[in-house]
Amino acid sequence: ALAVPLAVGARALRRWPPWPLLSWALATPVQVGLGARFYKGAFRALSHGSANMDVLVALGSSAAYAYSVYAVSAKRTPSFETGATLVAFVLLGKLLEARAKGKTSQALQALLTLRPDSATVLFDETTSSEEEERIDAAELRRGDVFLTKPGERVAADG
Repeated sequence: ALAVPLAVGARALRRWPPWPLLSWALATPVQVGLGARFYKGAFRALSHGSANMDVLVALGSSAAYAYSVYAVSAKRTPSFETGATLVAFVLLGKLLEARAKGKTSQALQALLTLRPDSATVLFDETTSSEEEERIDAAELRRGDVFLTKPGERVAADG
């Protein structure tokens, strides 16, 4: 939520004298608070000798934040919004990904409820007659021939 005023204000208020300090004040909670999960993930990944997306986000947002702190002290134009919007967009992406995974899990659960509990398997005991037997659908094996009567759900695919 703090990244939005930073992104909007960065263009509209850039020449306003208190803007550098105000943008610093808005960016710090985003960088330290919301960005903490990326620092923790980056530390874990680096301590295991690997790099992941957390390392990239922590490095990129920290570089932008550090440059902006330097820019404020050197009386240059800071760009605190860069690191803050990076953290905000990655968190938004993670939120959308989690929601999509949740919906996918729900859809898979709904599909599993459609699977029937039993199947009618055809056995060819002799060469002239076929015999039907009702078995648990989990007991179906490759090569089994099963019968699906009108109105029944199909017990297996493939």
